Amino acid sequence: MKVAVFGTRTLGNFTPVDNMILGLPTDDSVVLLVDGKLGVSNYAKNKASFQMIPIKHFPANYKLYGIAADDIRNKRIIDEADVVYVFYNILDQVLATIIEYTTTVNKPLVITEVPGQIFTEL
Repeated sequence: MKVAVFGTRTLGNFTPVDNMILGLPTDDSVVLLVDGKLGVSNYAKNKASFQMIPIKHFPANYKLYGIAADDIRNKRIIDEADVVYVFYNILDQVLATIIEYTTTVNKPLVITEVPGQIFTEL
C-alpha cells in the first residue's frame, strides 16, 4: 500500500499524524510517499523512518517545470498513491488543489483538520 501524506507547514499538533503512521502495517507492504517539505510531510517522513517504514521522496523539478513544479509533483504523488492523507489547520489553495485532484482521480482520501498554530514568532 502506497500512502501519500500532505499537510500544512505550520501544524502545531502532530498527534493525528503520529496516530496515522503508527497505525500503518510495519511490513514491506507499505511505502510512505512524501514531498519532504517542512511541516506535516517532513514530520511524517521522520516518524515513518523511525518506524522503519520505507519512504519515497518526490522532489519538485523547478528547473524543468518552473512555478508549476510543486503542482506537477503533487499530482505524481497522488497518481502513485493508494490512499491520500491531508492534515491541515488552514486549508490553503495548495491543499484544496490536492483534495480536488485526489477526488477527481477517485483515490481514497482522509482529510483531518487539526487545531494548530498559524505563525510562530521567535
